[in-house]
Amino acid sequence: MAVVPGMLHAREAQELAQVAESQARREALRASREARTATRVSDVLVGLFAVADPSQGGTSTTMDVGELLERGTARIRKGLDDEPEIQARLMSTLGDIYRVVGDYEQSREHLEGALELWEATADPDPYRLGQTLNHLAVLDRNVGNYRDAEARLIRALELWEEGLGPNHPKIGGLLNNLGNVRQNLGQYETAAEALERALGTWEKAYGPEHRDVGIAALNLGNVWNQLGRDDDAIALYRRAGTIFEALLGADHPHLAVVQNNIGDAQNDLGNYEAAESAFRNALRIRTAALGPEHSATLATESNLGDVLLRSGRLEEAEALLADVLSRFEHALGPDHLQVAYVCVYLSEIRSHQGRTAEALAFAERALSLLEGRVEDDEPSLRRAREAAERARRITR
Repeated sequence: MAVVPGMLHAREAQELAQVAESQARREALRASREARTATRVSDVLVGLFAVADPSQGGTSTTMDVGELLERGTARIRKGLDDEPEIQARLMSTLGDIYRVVGDYEQSREHLEGALELWEATADPDPYRLGQTLNHLAVLDRNVGNYRDAEARLIRALELWEEGLGPNHPKIGGLLNNLGNVRQNLGQYETAAEALERALGTWEKAYGPEHRDVGIAALNLGNVWNQLGRDDDAIALYRRAGTIFEALLGADHPHLAVVQNNIGDAQNDLGNYEAAESAFRNALRIRTAALGPEHSATLATESNLGDVLLRSGRLEEAEALLADVLSRFEHALGPDHLQVAYVCVYLSEIRSHQGRTAEALAFAERALSLLEGRVEDDEPSLRRAREAAERARRITR
């Protein structure tokens, strides 16, 4: 019997119908599972906050964040062993909250536990798995584990692009984080690619005045600054500042980031007076909003010390940076990269003062913290190597 071209045999049509029906069943099961999981997550969270609300039969209105998180952890671990997906989602959420409040040890314990649960699941939700990977990457970046952060973000990006599509707004968030991590690693060209894509994704999704557009513009400006495009960087910083001030007010911490980064660019251009002014504006906002011992506040003080060093005000720079070094060590530990940056500055100051042995000690400490953790052409690593070589030549 002749067959009309383009038409299917009855058996082929039946097979296609069966495949479509099977796919529909799987999607229905996935939707049902997601709805059930969302309901259980909501129930657990509502119950968690009810324990602190006397109007709901709770016992206290003064429970602090730490106690609330501890109760949440206990409830998740004891009551959800037979529901690993719900347990994983809640552990991931609490892990990110622990990061925000600064308890990095508990954050890692929760997030790595969530990741183990997702990976032990036969058919893990790719979005939720990617979300946990993103949370872990942000934590890794906070503690200076940039290579681990990059690997996690690449994996999360693959999962989300497949599940959400390459132009989904959430992809912009991963690309933004990936660009920041690659900047930390000194991979400026690939960082710029990720951030340009993040900026374009968010502009298309939200329009040109959205907060996330300002964030991407700010971060892309940072990379352009590292690539020597300082004037372009300042233009992006000012664009970000205009967006943030309109949305958040002139004293929001985002404006401190803008001012801090304008200071960096002006410093690189040799405009030390403009750089100092910008850094002091950033320091004022950060001290008021975050407190004097917050790592971001200390980072701005470190940058201000570098400006004082470059403009020849060595005594002011030395006093400020010695104090910042001690506070960084207390806040972040002796092996953090921010400690390395301050050691570079102090090495240069000691060299100018003729205190060669101290200059070499600071430079070698900076090298021990930077080498193997950032790219070879990262500016602070170059400065540390130059400072060490200068001191060694004098002592030979």
